Amino acid sequence: MNKNLINKAILLAWITIVYNIVEGSASLFWGISEGSIALAGFGADSIIEVTSSSLVLWRFEDEAVNSKHLNLKREKQATYGIAILFILLAFVIFITSTYQLLQQNHPQSTIPGLIISFISLLTMYFLFYEKKVVGLKLKSSTVIKDASCTFACIKLSIVLFIGSLLFWLQPTLWWVDSIASIFLAYLIYKEGIFTLHQLNKLHKAA
Repeated sequence: MNKNLINKAILLAWITIVYNIVEGSASLFWGISEGSIALAGFGADSIIEVTSSSLVLWRFEDEAVNSKHLNLKREKQATYGIAILFILLAFVIFITSTYQLLQQNHPQSTIPGLIISFISLLTMYFLFYEKKVVGLKLKSSTVIKDASCTFACIKLSIVLFIGSLLFWLQPTLWWVDSIASIFLAYLIYKEGIFTLHQLNKLHKAA
């Protein structure tokens, strides 16, 4: 097992954790204060990014020290954990977004969403590319799924950016934030189900 690749996977996980703690905190703060479910949901997704990368650290704890073989049990448990987190978050965002849409509520401002999503696009693309390369070289589904989690964040950033931009340009579109949030929930749920399917393949291959 290539320890350099494992160490790089661990480094990328730490970078993701630190960045998403900052991004998630800012997104949740501004999302709640400005009444933007999309931005708050984006912040909640950052928590999944932190958890996902934490699972990578847990996953490679043994290999980084003294093991020469992949811990397949941890591989499957970590992948399952990521999938469940995706699905739970999707349901929470969908319920809150639907409520906001029915109540015809809208955010006070989407400028924070514009700034945060733009920075996220740049950062997440770099992390996604590096994780994908390392995951494929290690043949680790956990790292690859963590990369997919990061790619999902890229898609969420795009949706948040477009939704925030539309509302900023045309505030009469009060429903944009809610619709964007529901679409975010769909993307997150879809990623969770896909992850479960990948886990089933791991079980069959075992």
